[in-house]
Amino acid sequence: MSKITTALLALLVLATAGAARADDAEADKILGMWMTELKDAIVEVYKVDDKFHGKIVWIIQPLEADGSGPDLDNNNPVDTLKTQPVVGLELMQGFEYQGNGAYRNGSVYDPANGKTYGGTMVLEGDDDLKLRGYVGVPLFGRNSFWTRHTGDFPPHDPPPEPPAGT
Repeated sequence: MSKITTALLALLVLATAGAARADDAEADKILGMWMTELKDAIVEVYKVDDKFHGKIVWIIQPLEADGSGPDLDNNNPVDTLKTQPVVGLELMQGFEYQGNGAYRNGSVYDPANGKTYGGTMVLEGDDDLKLRGYVGVPLFGRNSFWTRHTGDFPPHDPPPEPPAGT
């Protein structure tokens, strides 16, 4: 192999490695804490291998409605999972970075109704995230707009009042 061919191959390898690192850095911009649209939860987006996931790390009302203990995933369709606390619950799984701030092929679990939906996400700037949950195809879904959260967690709502006569 000539010196020119060897040099060109070396440049090609370096350019490819540099582009992969740039793609990783671009994809990783989504990592961190996100306040949900209703401002009732904060979700931490994290990466496992090349896929992005999210778990609930804070909720505005961390207790069950009767004040008896932590808010549980009561609507989960799997009976053995109904006793897991909502804080710590993984609600986003398997998102893949597609470029240009877009993440696809993920799923989104909604603890309010116990259903899992297909999901896409689009990072709009550094601090705005559009999450879309859908059934079947993205056309049949709804958007939720999240904002990046920095700093301390907000205070929780006061615990619910106990029932009268107790």
